[in-house]
Amino acid sequence: MPATPALRALAKLARGTGRLAAIGLFGWVLWTAGRVACQAARWGGPAGVLDETVLWQKLGELLVVAPLALRLGLGVETPRGRQLAAILASGAAVQVLAFFDLHGRAVWAPWCWCVAALAGALPWILRRRGRGLLALSLFALGFATAGAAGFLVGSGHAWYPVPSRAPPPAATRLGRWRQDLRYLASELPRLHGNAFHTRPRVELEASIRALEARLERLSDAEVAVGLAAIVASVGDAHTDMAPWRELGFRRLPLAVEWFGDDLRVTLAAEGAQAALGRKLVSIGGADVPALLGRLATVISHDNEAWLRAKLPGALVYAELLHALGILPSPDEARLVVEGEDGAPLALNLVPVAPGEPLVLFTAARAAPLAASRPGESFWFEPLADGRTLFVRYARCDRFLEFRRFARRLFEELDRVGWERVVIDLRGNGGGNSLQFDWFFLPRLRARPELDRPDRLFVLIDDGTFSSAGDNAVRLERDTRATIVGRPTGGKPNSWGEVRWFELPNSGLRVNYSTRFERTLDDADPPTLDPHVEVRRSIDDFVHGRDPDLERALELGS
Repeated sequence: MPATPALRALAKLARGTGRLAAIGLFGWVLWTAGRVACQAARWGGPAGVLDETVLWQKLGELLVVAPLALRLGLGVETPRGRQLAAILASGAAVQVLAFFDLHGRAVWAPWCWCVAALAGALPWILRRRGRGLLALSLFALGFATAGAAGFLVGSGHAWYPVPSRAPPPAATRLGRWRQDLRYLASELPRLHGNAFHTRPRVELEASIRALEARLERLSDAEVAVGLAAIVASVGDAHTDMAPWRELGFRRLPLAVEWFGDDLRVTLAAEGAQAALGRKLVSIGGADVPALLGRLATVISHDNEAWLRAKLPGALVYAELLHALGILPSPDEARLVVEGEDGAPLALNLVPVAPGEPLVLFTAARAAPLAASRPGESFWFEPLADGRTLFVRYARCDRFLEFRRFARRLFEELDRVGWERVVIDLRGNGGGNSLQFDWFFLPRLRARPELDRPDRLFVLIDDGTFSSAGDNAVRLERDTRATIVGRPTGGKPNSWGEVRWFELPNSGLRVNYSTRFERTLDDADPPTLDPHVEVRRSIDDFVHGRDPDLERALELGS
């Protein structure tokens, strides 16, 4: 291929970039080699040491990337060598990006095979037309990316510690639970961004010693609930565990929800239908304030709203209530509700094991619009008034699909010219906050005709949490929307960026926070409060009314 000024300039840039990028890549190689050596010499090691599964993958990376770094650092250049460097460097860039994976926490085998595949495809690439330009472009772009990202990762700024290798299982049940407790005691403080932001280390260690001293006298369910209490004591809502769901605790054949300050039965099995719609007085002799206080010890929360939001889901697990001293036996529960005449109505409920058939009857005779598409993460629908577009955002997930959804939504807004928009964030437990910030909020702010208190409304409640809570804060801060509903379960400034590990023997999952997220610089409120607070009644639930939406429409009329 004839040399042109552009190609000569590109080649010169590639050579200069390669020398500088080699420094970053050498840092990455040395850092990886150190981790491999430490792992090979000492299992469990210091924070961030990888386990045996990843060791061989890291060795594979070194075998691929180290020769590349040596070739560039020593200035060895041949036409094919430079092209090989380009291909391998591009693969290294892909590998480095894998370090940012939030769920795997490490570079897994497919990324290593990706580099090998790129190198293996080199002979075919070299036979294609335009290979010189391709190789130089890949070298300049791919290796610059790999070098810069490699330096960042090598310096440790983009890496979180990973769980230590689990010990071999003990021979006895008691020994295995003791291993799980000690693993939790070592890993939670090490991996969490600051496990002592609420209570001092000595208190956490004292609670761990107290549970270990009682292990012989506790059932498996009671030990698991004790572990959950230790995790919840860290004091942030994202650091939690829920063994009642993972270990198959039996559940009471009913469901309850909050209506104002009352818990009322919304679902009940046959034989307990007399409780439907009734106010809960007590379970096992414990009234609602006592239930709230006991369950607060195992439900991770950093405000009262999130505790209330999580309480109904935990309240139905018999072994959990027994472990907390609420039920004398996990085999039966005495439920007391307020009857029609105000007199107490007692029911004896038998818990149902997972997998057993369970048919629940509902107190509702109709469902509101927001509950009409339970399996969808986001959707929009015109309201009957012909003036309002209702936008339901139930889960912060499906990044690329949300991007397409946001485009369709705003095309609809521009095409029809809707007078009012209601954005429903109620019950959204979070996920990825970036998709809302990138694809939704900028488009909304670019339409000032909608960004008015009488045209833009946001619905929130105690189920609005994590990323959805952040989205609500940004809408309140960056737009002129009117916020309607109830205080959010998410705390605006809170610990987040969640990762997890499993206890080695029980397999119980422990979620933990790694970073403090601040969305408000000038205040630190426990919740985001609505501009207009609305109380929901059992009558609204029974007849399928949505008082939050109705109030928003009244304000916009």
